[in-house]
Amino acid sequence: MKTILIITPHMSTGGCPQVVVKKIEMFKDVYNVVCVEWSQISWHFLVQRNRAIELLGDKFISLSENKEYDLFNVIQDDQPDYIMMEEIAETFIPNHILKRLYSSDRKYKIFETTHSSYSKPEQKQFLPDKFIFVSPFSVDTFKDIGVPIDYIEYPVDEKESRQVDAINRLNLESEYKHVLNVGLFTPGKNQKYAFEIAEKLKDYKIKFHFLGNQAGNFEDYWIPLMENKPENCIVWGERSDVDEFLQASDLFLYTSILELNPISIKESLEYNLPTMIFDLKTYYGKYNNDKNISLLTGDVDKDAEKIVELLHLKPKVDRDKLNLKVVHLVLNPDEKEDIPDESWKSTIWKQDKSIECWENMSDKFSTYIKRYTKVNRTELPTENCAHPEIINPSKEFKNEPPVLSYGHYGAYLAHKNGILENFDEDVDALIIVEGDVVTDLNPEDFKEKILDAYYTAIEKNIGIVSFAGPKYLSGGHWWETNKDYGDWLKVDHFLLGSTYIVMKSERDKIIKRLKTKPWHSPDFWLAWYNSGKTNMMVSKDKLVYQLEGYSLLDYKEKDNW
Repeated sequence: MKTILIITPHMSTGGCPQVVVKKIEMFKDVYNVVCVEWSQISWHFLVQRNRAIELLGDKFISLSENKEYDLFNVIQDDQPDYIMMEEIAETFIPNHILKRLYSSDRKYKIFETTHSSYSKPEQKQFLPDKFIFVSPFSVDTFKDIGVPIDYIEYPVDEKESRQVDAINRLNLESEYKHVLNVGLFTPGKNQKYAFEIAEKLKDYKIKFHFLGNQAGNFEDYWIPLMENKPENCIVWGERSDVDEFLQASDLFLYTSILELNPISIKESLEYNLPTMIFDLKTYYGKYNNDKNISLLTGDVDKDAEKIVELLHLKPKVDRDKLNLKVVHLVLNPDEKEDIPDESWKSTIWKQDKSIECWENMSDKFSTYIKRYTKVNRTELPTENCAHPEIINPSKEFKNEPPVLSYGHYGAYLAHKNGILENFDEDVDALIIVEGDVVTDLNPEDFKEKILDAYYTAIEKNIGIVSFAGPKYLSGGHWWETNKDYGDWLKVDHFLLGSTYIVMKSERDKIIKRLKTKPWHSPDFWLAWYNSGKTNMMVSKDKLVYQLEGYSLLDYKEKDNW
């Protein structure tokens, strides 16, 4: 096994130490990895240093005052094949040591990088065998130095956020939107601008969270900031659980004005977080076309308004102009397939009653459409099913739960396609109604319930609302976590999906899940893939119900729900 020796200026929190940790994680099972910390500059900011020690044990070495002696003892003992310099060597190692380290008769190869936008070719007196840069800006800066160059970016691995669970673990207020800022408190990281934006938005339900240490050598910058900190700003200091905060957040606000190729932006994009950054020249326009990136302008009013827009903090239209779209999931009455006549008659009778009910109040919504589909008696895939062991392909057997039938898959497809085909970007809320659902409320009262649900969801940061009343699909313990919102309950686990609202803020998330997650019956699909990830709410009263009659899901007569 070949040996890699990583030499880093320090391991006291920041981009360079994080890259070192990532390299250790990636290399340690393939190479014998040894890490030398040139100087320990602080005993307070140790997140990445502690992680490196956890990974390497006694192969993490912090040099003493006699650095030359210690360093060459490590080289003698470990006989490295490769030395990776984690910064321009001349910026932190004296020349007399570099003469020995870079000697022409060395047996190891030296790879060098930089994590600073200030690094210049003129600094180099001792040339490595190769530069391995983390930014195209550095490649361009050093391209004429006469040394081979590779460009390898810090990896971005897409991750799935469990926002609700993260909010609960961090004990944050679920009714608020959460904006995250990460970085050492310095003029370059520019938290001052984030404070100014937060002050502009103090009347909204937003909390701004700041992760990053406040070092003594920058206290002239951060002490005045803290003395005038807006009330909606929470400064957490250095944390080892940045990932938890990323999952809990609704937006990443990166106000830094001095960067090379920051890891923080990449970590935000791993969770597909809306992210606001300045368009720095060192980025080479890399993020300009990223769907999750919005560019800061430097105009605090414009940037504050953009946050309001991205977080859907207030409706862009008044209540009479809300774009509320109802999608009614119904069957084509002329295509009964092999369903017995009496059963089909019962099915269509229920559907006609449901259509009559919803057509009677269709003028209360921006759009009401009936999405017709053919009854499914042919498709029952196992390869993309979330629970294939309970599939029952019988077309006559009276299925008893737990079971998945042709009807369940047909219902899933109806919900999936109803959302994918109709959730346009200008829709403020999409209302999905199953084909056997009615309400006893008159049209005006039902519209008021819709509006009350919509504005409560906006206020409480809710993504999905069920109108079917409180009926959990599994486990009595879910009741213990309910929160009372007047006529509504915030719930941590979804209930019945016979009629539900998907808010505009949830649009991209549910579309992505529908395209990537395995199928199940609609109720359980909504439960499994939104629980712990999306704030959900249900009406305290049963505002809608399903008519009694034949069920295409389990092939038997049912009482109304």
